[in-house]
Amino acid sequence: MVVALVAGALALAACGGGPTSPDATGAGSATPSTATPYAEELAYAQCMRSHGEPDFPDPSTSGGFNNGSSSSDINHDSPQFVAANDACKHDLPAGPTQAQNEQRTAQSLKFAQCMRSHGISDFPDSMQITGQGDLNPSDPAFQAASTACQSLRPGPGGATP
Repeated sequence: MVVALVAGALALAACGGGPTSPDATGAGSATPSTATPYAEELAYAQCMRSHGEPDFPDPSTSGGFNNGSSSSDINHDSPQFVAANDACKHDLPAGPTQAQNEQRTAQSLKFAQCMRSHGISDFPDSMQITGQGDLNPSDPAFQAASTACQSLRPGPGGATP
């Protein structure tokens, strides 16, 4: 439930004026943030706790909020939670722009086409690897194709969107 709410809040934050840097109170300020997404999520969690949600969890170190046992008592529909989220959503990191999403999609398609041209005939455009057929990342043919196409891979270790 926390994940769904945070995803919704991220979408709202992406439509707003952008993230802000937390001030000494953790409430945020009007200056643009240079903090990492994790630092911004941590500021959001601290803000939520300071606005009446004492059990709100910290983000995981890999980013995002886990739906752990401490968050199970949180009522996401309560007026208190809604008010805290409204007060704190400015601390959430902004999501990617539409142009960035389009560029990443185009790069993913190039990578998929490269994988198919290197013998992985059923490599999907969506890059969801199931481990079935020739989509087994442990298969030497898959590894060879992946190495050959590495420069086209979107994200870390490959092409940057």
